[in-house]
This record gives sequence, structure tokens and C-alpha cells, in this order.
Amino acid sequence: MRRLAVQSILLLMLFVPGALLSAEDARKESCGEIVRKALASTDRLCEQTGRNEVCYGHKDLLAVPRAGSTGFQFTTEGDIEEVAKLSSLRLSGLDMVTQTWGVALMRLQVGVQSEQNLTLLVFGDVELENRSGVGQSVGMVVGADQRVNVREAPNTSAAVVSSLAPGQSVTATGWLSDHSWIRISLADGQGWVYAPLLTSDEDLTRLAVVEADMAQYGAMHAFYFESSLDDSTCAEAPSSGILIQTPEGMAEVSLLINEVDIRLGSTVYLQAEAGKEMVIRVVEGSAQVETFGVVEQAAAGYEIHMPLNEDLTPADVPAPAEPYQMSDVQALPVDLLERDITVQPPGDVSEATADVASEPTRQQTKEPEASTEEVSSDLKTPITNPGIGVTKLPMGETNLPAATIAPPPVVTREPPPIEGTQPPPVVTTEPPPPATVTTDPPPTEETQPPPVATSETPPPATEIRPPPVSPVL
Repeated sequence: MRRLAVQSILLLMLFVPGALLSAEDARKESCGEIVRKALASTDRLCEQTGRNEVCYGHKDLLAVPRAGSTGFQFTTEGDIEEVAKLSSLRLSGLDMVTQTWGVALMRLQVGVQSEQNLTLLVFGDVELENRSGVGQSVGMVVGADQRVNVREAPNTSAAVVSSLAPGQSVTATGWLSDHSWIRISLADGQGWVYAPLLTSDEDLTRLAVVEADMAQYGAMHAFYFESSLDDSTCAEAPSSGILIQTPEGMAEVSLLINEVDIRLGSTVYLQAEAGKEMVIRVVEGSAQVETFGVVEQAAAGYEIHMPLNEDLTPADVPAPAEPYQMSDVQALPVDLLERDITVQPPGDVSEATADVASEPTRQQTKEPEASTEEVSSDLKTPITNPGIGVTKLPMGETNLPAATIAPPPVVTREPPPIEGTQPPPVVTTEPPPPATVTTDPPPTEETQPPPVATSETPPPATEIRPPPVSPVL
């Protein structure tokens, strides 16, 4: 009897081979259906996502608010919250049993005047930690009756980089701990204005307390993240990662991702795994990646590999750009981005080599230094997530992650100079610019003459605390 049963099974497998294949096909269809449902849900529920907001597109997501955030609600599909309140976000990978595949959408402000948004689409097994400033921007107005100096640093010895007219509106992004100087956004960067010369009807306590040399990053423009590198389970499902798209007409947006300076004028697809690498694939436009003073550029169709330490910080300089594989990008959900694009095919190997050979190396302007900041007692410890399975990211509430890496001993991609062709250094005899702008009267708050260009003695501490009635700084 048992022999007859075995023969029957063998005959069934011989004459009905499609029985086994159909089960596999059903699994693939189920995978594709989960992805389509998740993307359709995100497209529908996140349509009203505003500037500097994050939307819960499809389950499962686990969000941790920043310390002190009130009214934070981010537990159900369709929930929308302010990015500034978000400390960390974890998404689940594609799970055939629970029918889940985490998706989140963010729209972020770029620049002061631009009304367009930077778009971040996060999907699959991804863990992300917000490292941008805790504070918010505040609108302010020049209260003096004369033009006001905007300086490169918060002291009266710093160079004047711009000036503001009486009554001119500006956007403040931070201030010193003693509230004596306020950092403002400029069209091409940032500057500092003496605080008593600005007025505002808004709550200035919303401003982040910053240091003089701290770089300025907008909401979610600085973050750590980790993802699976190759976890696609069907043709319709892209491997876990982040899609980032800059707005139309924006020449370049600067981001700090895993302590790597990335400048985009494009659409890129990012993946990263601790102890291995971060991969930046340029599916449209171009991107520039810099670490330890070495710059690599990539056009559409190319990818840059960035070695990472176990703590997700850069372990070495970026590798030269190389063509990506079409199979890595063909399933990307670019339809959910704000700009319509076509994913570009892989580039040409010879073109990538030529581009890298001609690309100059940028000199490092500042050596990474170990952080001396104390860890705040209210910082959260990492949480474990069964969907991700690894406790990875240190939680922090600072504008910039602590830099604890020393650069490699020798880093260069420039060809050696040809002997005899190196031009001599140019010696400029141009005198330093005046301390004030145009023909404005000298700032009366300075109680001694402006410092001589050759002097390195800082002005007395009283010079940065003039009476509020002073007309110009």
C-alpha cells in the first residue's frame, strides 16, 4: 500500500510539473502585490505631507521622538509629524507572512527663499537617526536705523560678508549660548549678527544653541542610516534603501550622511551597512562625495562606494565612480518622487575612468577632531528591533555627529606635478577689506580701533556686548 502511494506521488510530479512551479509563481505574485500595495498606500496617504514633515506610508514603522517633544503621534499609516521632533525611525523589511514592507516619505526645506522641497523616500529594512539641529528657524527684522554688518564669525574682528538694511527681514537659525550673537541664513551660506540689532515677535527660545564653528544643516539634512544591501525577494521589490531627490532648478543641496559630505543636484539611491560600505547610486543628474579631503564625482548611471566602520562613520576615502548594475535600480519607486524622472541606464566604464582621472582632489580644510562634548543625560539608548536585528546607532541631539576618526596617512588622487611646470605661489598685495560695508560709519560698539590685519590679538570681551542702541556691528 505504501509502495502504491509513493508511485502515485512520483507520477503526479512527472505529469504535473506545473504544480510546484505554480506555488513559486504565487509567492512571487504575493511579493509584488505587497510592494504595489505599500507604494499605493504611501502615495494616497502622504499626499498632504507638508514642508519639514514625515509621513507614515506603510507598516511597519517604529518612530522615537526627540526628548521634550510633545504631542508626537506616529503609530498608524497616514500619520504625519514634524521632522524636527523625530529622533530615530526604523522600518521593517518585506515580510511575506505579515504582509508588511515599511515605507516613509519626507519633504524637507532647501534654502531660505525656495518654495520647493527635498524629497526623501525610505523603504524596507532601514534604520535612520536624525542628527540635524534640534532648534527651528525664526523670522527676525533689523531693528537698527542704519545698515548692519553680517560677519563671518560671532566677533567684531571677523570679516564682514554682507550687510542688512534697516527693517530687512532675515531667518535666524541659531544663537550662542550667551545669546549675544545670532546666526542667520544667507543666499550663499550663513553669517552672524550682533543680537541687540535684531528684533522678532517670535519665540527665540526655539532657536538651537550653536557654537561658532558649527556647520548649519536644515531639518533631516544630517543623519545616520543603515539598510540591508541586497534583500530584494522579487523583481518588483527594490532592495532596502533611501531615494533622495533635489527640487527642480536647485543647483546643489548639501547633506551630511553617515558623516560623509554629499552634494546633490539629482536623484540618488543610497544603501549602507555597518562595517562594510555605503553605496551612492546616481539615477539622474550628478552627485559629489567627499571624505578626508578627497572628492569623487558621479554622473547618472554610476555609483560610488564608501567604506564604513562598524559605527557607520567613513573608514577610508570614497572609491572612484563605476557603472552600476541595472538590476539594482530598475525596481526603484521613482513615481512617488515630486519630479518625474527616468532611471538612467548604466554608464560606460571608460567614461567613468576618464572622469575620475581628470577630477581634482579637494584639500581638506579641517582635520577631524575628537568630540569633547559631554553626553546629555536625556539622550536615549538604542532600541532593538526584531525586524532589523542589530542595535546600531548612538542617539544624539547635536547639530553634527562627533568626529572621532583620523584620516588615512596618505590620501591623494592627483597626478604628481611635472617638474618645472609648477607655477610659483601667488603673493597678493591687496589690503584686507574694510571692517564695515560700503560707506557706513564705523561700528560704534567697538571701543578701540579695528584690529590691524597682522595682529592676532582678539578684541576684549566687552567689544561683543555693546549697548543695544549701537547702529552697526
